[in-house]
Order: sequence, then C-alpha cells, then structure tokens
Amino acid sequence: MDKPEIVGRVGVYAVARLVRTPGASMTAEAIILDYHAWCRRLNYIPFRDGFFRSEFARVAAALGFDREVNDADEIYIGVAIKRDV
Repeated sequence: MDKPEIVGRVGVYAVARLVRTPGASMTAEAIILDYHAWCRRLNYIPFRDGFFRSEFARVAAALGFDREVNDADEIYIGVAIKRDV
C-alpha cells in the first residue's frame, strides 16, 4: 500500500460521511472512529483526536448540527453516518 500523503480534512469528511437525520444522535467518539476508517479507506493521514474534536465542533456548528456536552462525551444531535452505496 502506498504511503498516506493527504491529511483527512475535517470539513470534507463531514460533508462526505454525515447526514442530517431527525431523531438520530452520535457521540464524538463514534464520529472519530468513522473518521479514522474513512481516512484509512482513502489512504489519508488522520488528524489527532484532540484536534479533530475541536475542528469538528467548528465544522458541525457551521453545518448546523446541534451539540450537547456531558461528562462522558460530546453528543451531536440529528446527525448520522451516510450509508455506503
């Protein structure tokens, strides 16, 4: 396999993999796991989790995803992973 050379951009990931879904919710941890899998599939270098979390919070706000923060994790409301076709 070729060496990864492209950094997996957070905004590109969000548009490619996430969709508004009423009644759905996802933890930031679940989104990070999907982000890492997406990067592996595309042979991208993923950002570190801490940077991804802060950047994703900014991107999610710009996309209009609601976020709740509790002691355990951040929860994104009304968002789900697009199913691969």
